[in-house]
Amino acid sequence: MAETFAARAVSEARAGAPAFAPARPLRLGLLGAIALQGLVAWLYVWFATGGSYHFASGANYYDWLADAFLAGQLHLKIAPAPELLALADPYDPEQHFRYRVPDLSLYDGKYYLYFGPVPGLLHALWKGLTGRAVPENAMQVIFGLGACFWFWLLARELRDRAFPRVSDGWVLLVYVCHALGGVALYLQARPFSHHEIILAASCFTLAGFYWWARGLAGGRYASWQLALAGLLFGCAIGTRMPTFGYGLGAGLVLVWYWLRGPRRGPAARRLLAFGLPPAAIVGLLLLYNYARFGAFTEFGLKYQLIGIKGVTLAFDARLIPHNLAAYLLFVPEFIAYYPFQWSRGLGAPGWYVDPPFASMLLLAPLSLLAPFAMGLLMPRWHSADPISRAFVVAGLVGILGVSSTLLTWIWAAGRFMQDLLPITGLLGGLVLWWLHPGGGAPRFQRLAHQALGGALLVSSLAMGVTYGLSYLSIGHPDTYVRLAYRSDRMTADLLRQVGLGAWPASYLVDEVTQRPWGIFYPEQSALKLRAWSPEPIRSLEVESLFPAATRVAVEVDGRIVGEERIAPGLRAVRLREPLVVGPPGQVTSVRLHFPDEPPRPAGFLWPLRVGSLSSRAEADPPRWR
Repeated sequence: MAETFAARAVSEARAGAPAFAPARPLRLGLLGAIALQGLVAWLYVWFATGGSYHFASGANYYDWLADAFLAGQLHLKIAPAPELLALADPYDPEQHFRYRVPDLSLYDGKYYLYFGPVPGLLHALWKGLTGRAVPENAMQVIFGLGACFWFWLLARELRDRAFPRVSDGWVLLVYVCHALGGVALYLQARPFSHHEIILAASCFTLAGFYWWARGLAGGRYASWQLALAGLLFGCAIGTRMPTFGYGLGAGLVLVWYWLRGPRRGPAARRLLAFGLPPAAIVGLLLLYNYARFGAFTEFGLKYQLIGIKGVTLAFDARLIPHNLAAYLLFVPEFIAYYPFQWSRGLGAPGWYVDPPFASMLLLAPLSLLAPFAMGLLMPRWHSADPISRAFVVAGLVGILGVSSTLLTWIWAAGRFMQDLLPITGLLGGLVLWWLHPGGGAPRFQRLAHQALGGALLVSSLAMGVTYGLSYLSIGHPDTYVRLAYRSDRMTADLLRQVGLGAWPASYLVDEVTQRPWGIFYPEQSALKLRAWSPEPIRSLEVESLFPAATRVAVEVDGRIVGEERIAPGLRAVRLREPLVVGPPGQVTSVRLHFPDEPPRPAGFLWPLRVGSLSSRAEADPPRWR
C-alpha cells in the first residue's frame, strides 16, 4: 500500500496535482491539544494582564489609526504640538524629545502610523460596531492564541501526511515548544502595539500556510482554500512587510506545479486563485503609501520620530555580522535569582539592541534542527510526501525573505524573532518526527530520541518562561517586583539551609545587584550602591513592599545619614546632609535599619527593593520606574 501511494504521489505531483494522505481522526490528540491550549490561554492572559486578569482599556496606536479610518482620513486625529512643528529640525531627537509622540511619523504637519494597516482595519471594524476600543493586551492574547491554534492544525496536518506513524504526543511536544518557548510569553508580557503587529502577522502567516497545504492536497474546494490562503498571506504582508517571503515561497511552489505539469488548466486556476488576493492587498498597500507620503514604497520610516541622536532608520548590509552574532550566538547572563536570565553588553555604534535579549537557538532549540529539513528534499525522500516537501521549500524561502530584513535592520530585538520562530519550529518538528525510530528499532535508539525530545521541551520551557518573566519589569513592574521578592525569599531560605556561606554573598554579586530593578535588602548586609550623577547625593531610591508605612534608616560608613517613614510603593529616603561620591560612582558601605520592626536574623530578606543613590531631595516616585 505504501508503494502504491508513493507511485501515485509521484505521478500526480508530476501532473500538477499533489497527492495527499487522509488526515487521521482527532481522537486523543484533540483532547490533549484542548487541555494544553487551556493552559497556554491562562498563561497568556496572566502575562498580558500581569496576573490581574483585567484587560485595560484606553488608547493605543492601532486605536488611533482606527479613529482615523472611521473619520475617513489616513493621518491620525492627534495633532502634532505647535512647538514640534516650529522646530528647525523636528526629526532631531534633541529638539523633538519634549514634544513628540514616540514612534509616530511626522509628514506635512500631520502624524501618521508606519505600522501595517490591517490590524487598524480590524480595530476600526470592532470600534465601529461596538463603539468601544480594543485593549492592546486583549488583541495580543487573541492573535497569540490564534497563532497557537493554526500552528497546531498545521503541525498536525504535516505530521499526518508525512509521518502518520508518529504519535499525537510528539505533535503536542512541538506545539508546546512553540506556544510557551521562544518569545511567545515575552510578547504577551507588555501591552505594546509593536507586539500586536508581530503577533497578528504570525497568526495570518500560520493560518495561510494551513489553508495553502489543504488547497495543495486538491479536492473540490482546493481553489477556494488557496484563495483563502492567499488572502491570509496578503493580510500578513499588510500587517508586517518582512513576512512577504512566506507568501512568495508558497506562490513559487504553485508556479513550479504550473510549469512542470502537463495539465496546466487546473494548475493555472489554482495559481490565480492564490495569487490574486495578496497581489490586490499589496497594490492597495502601495496606494496607501502614495496617498500618505507621495511615494509608493515609503511606509513612513523616513519620517519616524525616534529618540536616538544620529539614527537614520535604514537597512545596512554591514550590520549582518552584528545581527547574526546576536540572533544566533548571544548568551544572556544566568543567575540563581529571579528572573534567572538577563542581558547586557550588546550594541555598537549605529546598531541598537532592545534588552532583554537571547539567542533564538537558546529560546527555541527546535530551530537547531530546522536546517536539516532540507534533507527532506533529497531524491531518496522524493516519493514520500509532496505537500510536506512543498512546505519545506516555501518555509525556507520565507525564512530567507525575513532574514533579508531582520539581519540588515539597524535595530535588533527579541520581538522580531517571532517572524522566524513559528516556521523554524515547524521545520524542526518535521526533522524530529523524521528521526523518530519505528516500533521495531533498538531500545537505545528509542531512548535517545525520547531524550532529544525531552531536552528540547525542557530547554524551550525554561528559556521561554524566564525570558517572558524578565520582560514583566517593563510591562507590569508591580507584578515583576512582587514575584521577584517571593522568588528571592524562596532561594534565600533554601541557601540558608544548605550552606550559610552561600547566603547572602551570592545575592550581592554584581550580576544580581545590577539586574533590572535592583535587589531587596538582606539584614545586616553592606551594599555597594551606584550614583548615576556626579552631583552630591541627597536621597536613596527604594520601593517598599511592606503592608503599611515603615521607618527606614540609612547608614553610611557607620553613621546614620537619613531616616524617614515611608509608605508602600516607590519612594525616596531623603538624607540629612548631601554625600559626595568619589570617581568610581559608588558608595561601598550602605546599611539599612528598620527601627519599628522586630529583630531578624542576619541575611533575612526585607521587603524593600533598593535602587540607586540620587541627587534629588524630593520624596516623589523615583525615575527608575
